[in-house]
Amino acid sequence: MSPRSGGRATPTDLAHAIRRALRRRRVRCPSDSNLIELLHVAHQASLETDERRPPRLQVTWIDPADPDPDAPPFIRTDRWQWIPIDPRQKLTGPGISKIAAATDPRSTAVGVFGHRGSLEICGLIDQQNLMHDFLHREGKHVYPPPGVFTVRVEGPAHLQVYHAMTKIAELRHGILLGPSVDVFSHGPVLDRLLPGLGSILSSVWQELLDPPAFVRREWRGEIREQWIAALCRTLLRTDGYRHGGAFIISANTAFGVNTKHQIDYSRLRNAIVRQAARTVGVALSYEGIDADYLIPEASHLPVDEWLDYEIEKDELEDCVRELDGTTRFVSLLTQVDGAVLMTPSFEIKGFGVEITAEDPPPSLKLAGDRTASSRRLVSADYNHYGTRHRSMMRYCWAVPESIGLVISSDGGVRAIARVGDDVVMWNDVQLEHESSYDPVASARMRRLRKRIKRGSLPADASPA
Repeated sequence: MSPRSGGRATPTDLAHAIRRALRRRRVRCPSDSNLIELLHVAHQASLETDERRPPRLQVTWIDPADPDPDAPPFIRTDRWQWIPIDPRQKLTGPGISKIAAATDPRSTAVGVFGHRGSLEICGLIDQQNLMHDFLHREGKHVYPPPGVFTVRVEGPAHLQVYHAMTKIAELRHGILLGPSVDVFSHGPVLDRLLPGLGSILSSVWQELLDPPAFVRREWRGEIREQWIAALCRTLLRTDGYRHGGAFIISANTAFGVNTKHQIDYSRLRNAIVRQAARTVGVALSYEGIDADYLIPEASHLPVDEWLDYEIEKDELEDCVRELDGTTRFVSLLTQVDGAVLMTPSFEIKGFGVEITAEDPPPSLKLAGDRTASSRRLVSADYNHYGTRHRSMMRYCWAVPESIGLVISSDGGVRAIARVGDDVVMWNDVQLEHESSYDPVASARMRRLRKRIKRGSLPADASPA
């Protein structure tokens, strides 16, 4: 998405996109002048290099007078904390670059707020590693984020803006992007992946030593989440190298390609199966203990029952570490020129793959939603794109049930698939974990706590 003038988007255009997104979420945001100034300073800082290293930092808009309005009654020790800086410093590009040298966006954010018409660097926020791991599907434990919104400087002229753990806008090298498209939850891309999920589900039940009599819906959902998360983590790591790359996901691994380095690496698939099986095993083991012994009538808990549960947990931790290592291994294969070839069940068949399909698609469409609905499709020029994208379009046209995933060297992942008589491309695929944090409910809970504290409501009042 570009500015209405048709030219390159600017931080001012990004500010307008943020304001629209926050208004839709009923969130009070800074004044136009403050928001525009903040984004221009962040953009300026993104262009400054320190010993030839590209800048990486997070800037959070947060009120230093009330930095933690949603603080729970009991604060756990690994939750984030606000650290004021005294004296405060006027926000400038060089100033924030110096402060950023003491931070890492994986673990720290710089707090900024408006004061008497100017912007100030007010403090730091620690323990952001939980947020990073959650977004990158490497952890499930996370707290509601601090501040109103966060601007992430991902590289030169590349800004991403998040609210409540959801990306609401992005400015990437003069191109304005909105929220990412979640193609892995519904639509043509997921449809082509589902045969792989069926294979994995079947293997999970075979992996269990004592399989259950029936498969619960929540288990299917958990296994599906782990399966998609493994693919997204692989793509996120590939994207982080800023080298670029491509993945071909196809059941037909012989047609239309020249595989320079053939391998048969099934460990990624097997690691997903083992982790899923151990997840179900832990749940079943605990349920057995809960049903038989964690009741008032039980006189004791047999040691062997508890030992089996602890063994299942230890094996699950081993599987989590194994899957982490395999996703890293697969992502590094993209450093060799050419694509990585894999099946829908994520078995790697080769890397350094050259696409030999020659016929270009008769038409190319850009999808505006995950389902590629006709009302959101826009025609595009095949020759506008580079060699890597064009070759993937040719392959997907020649192999209708395939998926192409192309990672740009400047950031971002595109998905490509044939839909009917068109080759469809989804720009900016969502890879990060979807937020379940509800800012409206959080604000309602905050008001409720204040009323209880004032004594106008009983302590057991409901936020509903």
